[in-house]
Amino acid sequence: MNDFSLDHQFSESAAAIADATIRIIASRGLDAVSVREVAKESGFAAGSVQYHAPNKDTLLAHAFIRSIQRQGERVAAVSERGDKLETWVTRLAELLPIGGVRSEDAAIWVTYGSASATRDWIANLYTEVLEDFQSSVVLALGGEEAAKPKARLVTALVDGLTLDNLRVSEAEAARIVADLRVGLGLLFAS
Repeated sequence: MNDFSLDHQFSESAAAIADATIRIIASRGLDAVSVREVAKESGFAAGSVQYHAPNKDTLLAHAFIRSIQRQGERVAAVSERGDKLETWVTRLAELLPIGGVRSEDAAIWVTYGSASATRDWIANLYTEVLEDFQSSVVLALGGEEAAKPKARLVTALVDGLTLDNLRVSEAEAARIVADLRVGLGLLFAS
């Protein structure tokens, strides 16, 4: 198995192929991914898909990496708010299934989290992302050892809201964000 890097640089066409793979996984699951299906979804010829991802594992890895990169870009684009809690809510809301690509990326996170239990190469990527996320939360909370339990609880809150709301309508976005606000408020009050 190849070693996949979360820093993988996608060309425009490779990103489009990874995005098509994400849409397939989000709507039909990992087993629906094939070169033929990705070609159909992306509008690229099968040979072009294979050029960028020579096998199914590479398609799956690139989809996960691309999804994580998209999430990171969205979170990084959120500027500081006057209120620290609102900054956290606004940034972490980018990870929740509240419509569009956020819902796709949330489905990818849940799907790959589950798949990491039986596929070591997915587990390696998933664990790396999870550890990076928790480390960034620890740093944002002051970088002290005592922040680690809170970082795990923030992860659990986001993961729980994601799993519980994966298939709800976009009309529920405000409620999901309100639940995030309440949960973070409880965590940060202690």
